[in-house]
Amino acid sequence: MFKRNYLIEFLMLLIIVLGLGLWINVNLNSNKEAVISYIEHVYSDDDCVKIIYQSKYITDEQSKKEKCIIDETISKYDDKKIVLSMSKEELINMFGKEDYNFEKIEGNKIFFTRKYKKYKYEPNKYVIGIKNNRIAIFKTNEKGELFIEDPKKDVTDIFVDKLPEDDIIYLKFGGKEYQYNSREEAEEGVKAMFKS
Repeated sequence: MFKRNYLIEFLMLLIIVLGLGLWINVNLNSNKEAVISYIEHVYSDDDCVKIIYQSKYITDEQSKKEKCIIDETISKYDDKKIVLSMSKEELINMFGKEDYNFEKIEGNKIFFTRKYKKYKYEPNKYVIGIKNNRIAIFKTNEKGELFIEDPKKDVTDIFVDKLPEDDIIYLKFGGKEYQYNSREEAEEGVKAMFKS
């Protein structure tokens, strides 16, 4: 009688342990399998994975509405098999950058984005922007923050209302195309904006 009770208890405990093990395995691997099956389903014959880092600007702080993608960097990773074996967390750990967030996987592309109210410039560059409704040339400090070196020289007599509306929006947000290595390059950039 006692042996029979121990046998029943042992079998019940075994069923519970196996069931729990199966449940844990399914839940831990479901994310990885979803990523893998999605990538395999959309992939073509291309063996590389494209990692895309985008900067998006927020125009309406209340709704977090994105105006545009102003900056995009694409890196290639040649071993698709390694990527296929990764979970979402492993993808983020391997390809994520400091201020970028994982957004989505689309075909052979993995998207990471960052959202700004203004473009984040590189340190020690010259930038075309707007100051007092006029075109100006800014300098960036070590943190990439904008400042005017010489207000008499750097703030032009060119009013922004001479530009198309979209150009004014892009100048307000900033972008890589307005960043230069020297003051002379930035001055040439201003001249190029107003060529007819």
